[in-house]
Amino acid sequence: MQNSISKMLKSYTKEAYERGFFNGCILLAHKNDILFETALGLANMAKKTELNLDSVFELASVSKQFTASAIILLRDKGVLSLNDDLEKYFPGIPYKGRTIKNLLNHTAGIPDYTEWVNKQAELTGTIPKNDVIEKFLIESNLPEEFEVGTKWSYSNTAYAALALIIEKASGMTFGTFLEKEIFQPANMSSTCVYHRRLNGDTIPNYAYGYIFENGEYILPDDSQSSQFVIPLDGIEGDGIVNSNLHDMLKWSLVLKEGKIISHASQQEMYTPTYVNGESEPYGYGWRIFNNEKAGYGVRHAGGWPGYHTQFIRYIDKEMTFVMLTNQTGGDTWGSRTFLEGIESIIEGRMPQPITPTDELIDQDFDKSKYLALCGNYEGDISVNLKDNSLFASLNIRERTMTLEMLPAKDGRFITHMGISFTFEGSMISLDYGSGFETVYKKLED
Repeated sequence: MQNSISKMLKSYTKEAYERGFFNGCILLAHKNDILFETALGLANMAKKTELNLDSVFELASVSKQFTASAIILLRDKGVLSLNDDLEKYFPGIPYKGRTIKNLLNHTAGIPDYTEWVNKQAELTGTIPKNDVIEKFLIESNLPEEFEVGTKWSYSNTAYAALALIIEKASGMTFGTFLEKEIFQPANMSSTCVYHRRLNGDTIPNYAYGYIFENGEYILPDDSQSSQFVIPLDGIEGDGIVNSNLHDMLKWSLVLKEGKIISHASQQEMYTPTYVNGESEPYGYGWRIFNNEKAGYGVRHAGGWPGYHTQFIRYIDKEMTFVMLTNQTGGDTWGSRTFLEGIESIIEGRMPQPITPTDELIDQDFDKSKYLALCGNYEGDISVNLKDNSLFASLNIRERTMTLEMLPAKDGRFITHMGISFTFEGSMISLDYGSGFETVYKKLED
């Protein structure tokens, strides 16, 4: 069985690479036995340096599990409590009644830092370090997104604030704490907190991230749309951990053994969040899944200009999957259907064909149905009709973006950015590319 999975993964991955839908590294292991691993494509396009199995990638939001783990370690040592009010660490914060736990499980309702930190960088002509987040929380005067505990909304600000709490509670820098308490004990020798633009440092075997713009792959630093990677390079906690395939496998095995984070604390981290009686399958830095094919497990995806990452622990199956890629912005749905196919193979199912965006679109969709879908939804989402095409306006990284919604053959509406929408009655579900949907209600006129 495992041999057939390895053969299918090899063939499927090779096809994706040859068709331009994959550039990166993949590993699948059962316990500590590596069933399949590969490195395909370039780590440095200017130097034509090829990727290898030890290439180091920006993990993006996969980093959040390390931030959450650091908080749990400090809690288990009695240094802090998850019920600590944020006022303890950020005196004068106007967002009252928030706790560390609210930050961990994305129920704090604090605003997004992106635009404000960008402006600070412009005003000072520098790349702000993460302590700018404390200034943001106290001085930005932005309204809360929602009353604490009343909604679930994924928050990068929350995890950047957690990184500051780790520093204040431990007396160490965020990077030093992770190195001493997690990376070294797990023997993750290639893993670190890395600010390439802030510090100008280099690390060995680094995979540079590239975005597709105006018909070619370029560094996001040189792009028109993604230069925010420069002013935001000093932010920590929500991303910025860099690692490779084998170190991430070591991390998975350490978790399996309960050596750094106890099994009891892990179970707490893997508990879904309940808001208003409804369950959100997210704990502390992890998304939780449990279905017939995949079994029980936890996962997280990461996305940042130039990088897309996936880390999945199939706990019931005792399997670990790691995917690290360093090209984004091409045919998003070709890459997405490839990942979905990979997961099908791991779960013992036949993979769907790798399908580019144009082939997913239902050209015969009845556009007379568009009008009934239009309106305003929770989450500051609006759906509108223009020139017989459907568009969604929504807030992404503090910018209002209008995206064309293309009817797909499977009933979803997809966008070239990789966001998908599903309508059911008066509800709209959004998947930002993580494989998990957030549901919003249609507002009455």
